[in-house]
Amino acid sequence: MSERPKPSIFVNYLYSIIYILSGILFPLLTFPYAARVMQAEGIGIVGHYQSVASYISILVSLGIPLYGIKEIAKTKNEIERSRSLIEILLLHLIMDVVAIVIVALLVIFGNVDNVGLFLLMNSYIVINTIGCEWLYKGIEDFKYISIRNIIVRALAVLFLFSFVKQKDDVFQYAIYILISTAGGNFWNFYRIRKYLVWNKDFYRNICISRHIKIIIRVFPIHIALSSFPVLSIAILGIVGKNEEVGYYVAATKFVMFIVVVVGALSHVLLPRLSGLYERKEKAEFNRLCAKSLDSLFATCPLVCVLIIISAPELISLFCGSNFFPSVLTLRLISPVVISLTLVKMIAMEILYPQNHEIFLSVVMTFGVVLEVLVSLSLYKYYGHNGFAIGLVLSNLLTIMLFFIFKRDKIPFRFQSVHVRYLVVTFLIFFICEFIHEIINIPALLKVSFVFMVGAGLYLLILRLMKDAIVVELQQKMMAMLKRWC
Repeated sequence: MSERPKPSIFVNYLYSIIYILSGILFPLLTFPYAARVMQAEGIGIVGHYQSVASYISILVSLGIPLYGIKEIAKTKNEIERSRSLIEILLLHLIMDVVAIVIVALLVIFGNVDNVGLFLLMNSYIVINTIGCEWLYKGIEDFKYISIRNIIVRALAVLFLFSFVKQKDDVFQYAIYILISTAGGNFWNFYRIRKYLVWNKDFYRNICISRHIKIIIRVFPIHIALSSFPVLSIAILGIVGKNEEVGYYVAATKFVMFIVVVVGALSHVLLPRLSGLYERKEKAEFNRLCAKSLDSLFATCPLVCVLIIISAPELISLFCGSNFFPSVLTLRLISPVVISLTLVKMIAMEILYPQNHEIFLSVVMTFGVVLEVLVSLSLYKYYGHNGFAIGLVLSNLLTIMLFFIFKRDKIPFRFQSVHVRYLVVTFLIFFICEFIHEIINIPALLKVSFVFMVGAGLYLLILRLMKDAIVVELQQKMMAMLKRWC
């Protein structure tokens, strides 16, 4: 089997955006229906058990989803890739035994209200393992990931509308969550055979232990990067009520949609940047990192502002009037669009490919501990909104520590172009806030109008100012249109 040529970063990013957008559009279609049928309590209990299962999966994975991408990207031939695939997958399956023990202990000694639902949601752990998503990201097969995701989510939507009809259908809703989040992993597992090369010496060279030392160093990084919103939801489910979890879940969904969309570039760049650093191509490495950070400053502040303005309509439209307490939560947590995306970009794109695992482990573990302590302290006074404030503060501190201790490793300088993005964003904020207050139209039209006006004016102003990112985006889109027409 010959190695297929790697597509360009732009093509990979487009496929990654398609993958992410399908993850946004399908929930946007289904969450309003689910929220109205299941109500805050139903959404809360399933969300709580889902977060527990997700966090157990994160704990026992030992950072394999992050480590696997880098390790597969570094392999030089099919034999190396096949060997790494088998070794990492076997290690992950061994750790799933630990996960099963943890789940059993929680059922026996924990305060689990619905054991059947809890066990069903925790089946996600093994299903997630066999998916080997890190393999497909490591070989940059984003086209397959995108198509598979669309098909699986479409089937999940059909299941939801067919079987979730009333508030008591929590098991059916839990099955829908499993299909939409992990259903494609069965096909992933079946498909990995095309990436395996078997010969008589293959089994003799298998050595799981060679990965353990590095994986243990990556483990805290993976825990920290994956903790939002899983950890906060799990803790809130313990100290708070199911309704509070439901309100918090509703708000975090919108923010996570945006964080994942912008963070799609990190998943695309990680294998490419790991290869560049391994080959000592520092100039290209720095260029791609700087360009990625510039893109963040060009997009995230605007999105944050538009979410703050449209929060009442977004919650009313997609969750219903029963979720009104989520409006303030959404506004408080919206800065995470900027802070968490910046944390992930610096960690995954810049410091991790440069092998600063120990530093990242220390700083990001400190950030997670701080988030938990601040959130629990503020919960006494502000309820579930305290968790939103704690997350924002912990992210800001993490960013400060990155720049204090690893300033020379981060190819970014705050320049006039970044000031321009912020000034234009504030201008758009005042314009859109004025429009939001004076127009009186249905929520869907209001949100659409505010977002279109905000994004349109932003792009127009930057294009008139001949911003490099907007000009390059326009040129690439025009080139694609010419090829298609």
